[in-house]
Amino acid sequence: MVHFFPEPPRPDEPAPADVRLARRVAGAVSEHGSVDVHVQNGVVMLTGVVRDGSSHDAVLRRVKAMPGVRDLCDGLEVSDGRIGPGRDAELFGTLAARLALRPAPRPRRRGTVAVAARAAVVTAAAGVVLVEIAGWLTILMALGVLALIADVLLRGRGR
Repeated sequence: MVHFFPEPPRPDEPAPADVRLARRVAGAVSEHGSVDVHVQNGVVMLTGVVRDGSSHDAVLRRVKAMPGVRDLCDGLEVSDGRIGPGRDAELFGTLAARLALRPAPRPRRRGTVAVAARAAVVTAAAGVVLVEIAGWLTILMALGVLALIADVLLRGRGR
């Protein structure tokens, strides 16, 4: 039996699948600015400059949606000098400011339905507890009756 093992690519040469993926990614993002694409084991690394924030977001969305992309490293710079993580921090700050200005939600009112539901739950729980207590009392009563019968029978024999 003969086994064929293809020769692995040399460390200095990228795998053929990575080369094909890099070409597809480069073709898809070329219209957004000067973007360099590097791919290693399905991980796409983007560097370079894009025109604006919307181009940056479009490039990331498009690359993440491509088949064969396992992960994405964003090293893109927006033409105003901001890089991806710094831009993310600014977006987070904007969102936090909006949330801080939003009024707090009002507490829920206690409607008749909520009160009735709570009363039903309490009643059901009380019923379960009473049934449980009644069960234990029945068992104790039965043991007491058995002990009384045993006592009467043992006295009747004269012991």
